[in-house]
Parts: sequence; C-alpha cells; structure tokens
Amino acid sequence: MERNDMVLREWPGEDTLRKCPAIILCNGDTSELPEGLECPQMKFFYMHNKDKCTSLRIPDKFFFGMAVLRVLDLTRMHLCLLPSSLHLLTNLQTLWLNQCMLKDVAVNGDLKSLKILSFSSSEIEK
Repeated sequence: MERNDMVLREWPGEDTLRKCPAIILCNGDTSELPEGLECPQMKFFYMHNKDKCTSLRIPDKFFFGMAVLRVLDLTRMHLCLLPSSLHLLTNLQTLWLNQCMLKDVAVNGDLKSLKILSFSSSEIEK
C-alpha cells in the first residue's frame, strides 16, 4: 500500500488483499473506493472520516468479496445509500453507522447474524 501525506494512493495487490483479515481507513485516507475488493479472510472493516460532511460513495459491489466479514464500522460517513452488496454479508454481526449523515437506512433482512446495529449520533434524513 502506498501512502503519501496520509492519503491512500494505491490499494494493496490482490494477493495481499486475499490474506488480509482487517482494513482500517482513518481520517479520509482515501478519496475513492474500488468497485469491489476480493478479501475472503476479511473479518473487520473500519472506515472513519474526519469530516462527516464529506460524501463518499461506496460502490454497490464493494462488499461482494467479503463473505466472512463480521464487523463493519463506517463512522462519520456521509452516505446517500448503503451499497446493495451489504445484504451479502450474512456473517455480519456488528454494523456501526455512528455519527453519520444518512439518507437511506434500509438494512436488508438477509443480515440474520446481525447482533449490534448502531446509529448513535447519526443524522437520518427522512
């Protein structure tokens, strides 16, 4: 992973991502997410934005390759829509959408393993 001034310039290679159990992106490490990540070992994904007014689009297919993901934390994100691939995370146990600006908070019923769902201090547009 190449970083310059705390900004992610290039995502790790496929081999690295396939073995990666966790990703942590803090304070706007990236301005753009790839269409999807093939991370079959990924159990923890954390993305924290320093400014919840900055909007970041999560591509619809972003979570396709993360079937064993258990914890997803999208703190301080400005999200218009949750990605459609979220419903594929059938092993997801914890979903934190804290301090977020949200427009659509529909969480799919396929998340049968979900034990913790938090919208603490989030602004939800109705």
